[in-house]
Amino acid sequence: LNHNIEAFGVKPFNKEEEEEEEEFDDVIYLLENNLHKLIFHIYSLYINVNYDQIHKLILPAILQQNSAIMDFTSNKFFNNSMHGTHSVEKINMSIDSIQTQLEEQHIFPSVIHQIFSQLFYYICSTCFNKMISNRRLCTPSSGIQIKLAVSMLNSYLVDKMKLFEEYYKGCDHHLEFLIQATNVLTMASNTAVFSDYGTITETFTLLSITQIKKLISMFNPDDFAPEVLPRKVVLTVRSLENDVDVIQLSPFLPLDSISDSLEEEDINEYDDDYDYDDDDDDDQNNNDN
Repeated sequence: LNHNIEAFGVKPFNKEEEEEEEEFDDVIYLLENNLHKLIFHIYSLYINVNYDQIHKLILPAILQQNSAIMDFTSNKFFNNSMHGTHSVEKINMSIDSIQTQLEEQHIFPSVIHQIFSQLFYYICSTCFNKMISNRRLCTPSSGIQIKLAVSMLNSYLVDKMKLFEEYYKGCDHHLEFLIQATNVLTMASNTAVFSDYGTITETFTLLSITQIKKLISMFNPDDFAPEVLPRKVVLTVRSLENDVDVIQLSPFLPLDSISDSLEEEDINEYDDDYDYDDDDDDDQNNNDN
């Protein structure tokens, strides 16, 4: 509506009285305001339905302890999702279903990108916040299991980006954050990685120092790596100053953070199908009206 009003230069009907023109402007403002509220409400309902759908799959597929099994004879992990009712593939299928639904409703690609950015961030924030609140998820084997599941999801996302870059652009950034969090657990005993501030920040570029310290403090040895953390690692990490006050990720990604990342041409390129300056079309529209 806003776009059409500007494009066609819609003016108030010919009014002789200025007061009547002002009343007309008030009606237009009220209409726009109510439409904005309605659109936001519809979007909020839709995104929350998808949050609920994805949430049911995240924990069993990514954080479940038996999502990957260690073969101690070969020292290799293999995915155990085929033995369960949930798997990373079910998340992939859910994403495919959402994409199909949005395309069938002819939703603009910029809005589809916004939805998927929020969904992949939600996956990341849910898993990370669970990890730093549960010591059982902060073991070396859990780190490898979670990383395996996230890597499978990331592989699916890479394939989707090759076909639908405008939908999934930047979504891999959220999964990379989660992979780096698991790397803290799997590399916690590496004194070279945790030798000083510079090496730590270069290795874990997406994590804050506060988040790294939290993961190290939650680290819990297991059968896969039963040794306690080297004293040098513990002392080095403890000596680092916290850089943020909040450790947990916000559950939801703000809309403005997505909009700011979009190029203006990404938002406006779909207007090419409309020739608003065509005089013949304007005349035909007037006749139709």
